[in-house]
Amino acid sequence: MAEIKASNKLGTFRRYDTALNKFKAFTGSNLSINKVDYNLLKRYELHLLNSLKNTRDTTSSNLSIIRTIINEGIRSNIYTKHNPFDQIHLKYSDNTKEKLTADELIRLKNVKLPPIPSLILARDFFMACFLAEGTRAGDMIAMQKGNIINGYLVFRQMKTGKQMTIMITDDLAEIINCYSTSGIFIFPLLNNVKDVNEIVINSKLTLMNKYLKEVAKYAGIFKKLTTHVGRHTFTDLALKATDGNIYLVQQSLGHSSVKTTELYSRNRVNLNSGSIMTDILSLINVERREE
Repeated sequence: MAEIKASNKLGTFRRYDTALNKFKAFTGSNLSINKVDYNLLKRYELHLLNSLKNTRDTTSSNLSIIRTIINEGIRSNIYTKHNPFDQIHLKYSDNTKEKLTADELIRLKNVKLPPIPSLILARDFFMACFLAEGTRAGDMIAMQKGNIINGYLVFRQMKTGKQMTIMITDDLAEIINCYSTSGIFIFPLLNNVKDVNEIVINSKLTLMNKYLKEVAKYAGIFKKLTTHVGRHTFTDLALKATDGNIYLVQQSLGHSSVKTTELYSRNRVNLNSGSIMTDILSLINVERREE
């Protein structure tokens, strides 16, 4: 918890705090980590589902926080038992990840928007997330000019801490050049913010998502368009462009586990830092000609 707070991830801190207080209310306050075993966790799972009437997704989310702490305890040689989560499968609802088709992506890129800066910014921000190999919106909004090094975006993911090096394609460079403001950030959303933290970032992304709903109407896209859809869209098209090479796509996305990438591609690496996006853009052009 101290590490999370020190990283200025205040939203994550609150989520962990809420989940741990809920667990404490069930177990009592003086619970040592080594008393957290399979039987206790299964009883807690039933308590969340049956007594608190939590959904399956909420239940799994709460258990995942305990799993993170157990894993940290194992790494620190504090938790000495067999990991109970080797036997506990966290289930989530099988919701399809919203994504754009190649045709919808082209329409979004070329849509004629009214001269409203917020709408144009939202569209460009979405396209930048997609073109930067599905970079998370939270990472893109905090991206600074100093992260541009020799034609690459070089940054550390806020969620995983993984170091990323992503080639700036001509299309991405064109967008970045449109926002060469006097501030330190590539996009001007945080330039006037004194204390940049997770809560501020999420509030700015909420605004972007609000504007993207309007952008979608102009582009004739009848889907719930959010900043994160750019990441899902990249994943889907990257799998097509690489003939389903999920490990290559995993490396581009910066997922710590291929299982996470599989969740993104439920419906169906930068070995060369520019290869995937180049192949995707070629695929989009081919599909566009066929349509």
